Amino acid sequence: AQKEQLSRVFVIKVDDNDQFLPVKDKVVWRRIRVAKLHSKGFRQTEISTKIEASLSTIEKDVKFLKDNGEWIS
Repeated sequence: AQKEQLSRVFVIKVDDNDQFLPVKDKVVWRRIRVAKLHSKGFRQTEISTKIEASLSTIEKDVKFLKDNGEWIS
């Protein structure tokens, strides 16, 4: 049986500072940035530095995105 694929669309408009977003939205916002940078060829260590998140957080985000078929192949 073929698994049905759902598409997700996130539209987020945030200025340079996302400190006022709720925690769940911050995670979504960070994962979008991780996916964009990863797709541009940045390594996880570079992404970590660029978005000021720990390497383990970036690793977890990449794993989540891969496991859920979101943006990262």
